[in-house]
Amino acid sequence: ALGPGPLRITGEFAAVAGEPLPAAADRLRAALYEAAAGLGLVTTEVDLKATALLDEADGTDEAPARP
Repeated sequence: ALGPGPLRITGEFAAVAGEPLPAAADRLRAALYEAAAGLGLVTTEVDLKATALLDEADGTDEAPARP
């Protein structure tokens, strides 16, 4: 097995209609970089794709449950 190297994170997200997509993506990207750094992981890129536009926030700050 190869040793760990720099990561490229890819992900999809849903954004609230009242916030510009670039701003939402930048906030999420910063959070992902910070989380990776907190785990001691080097991250070279975070590639995000907006897949849904929500009418309003659902009022929770929790991540959805994983299947």
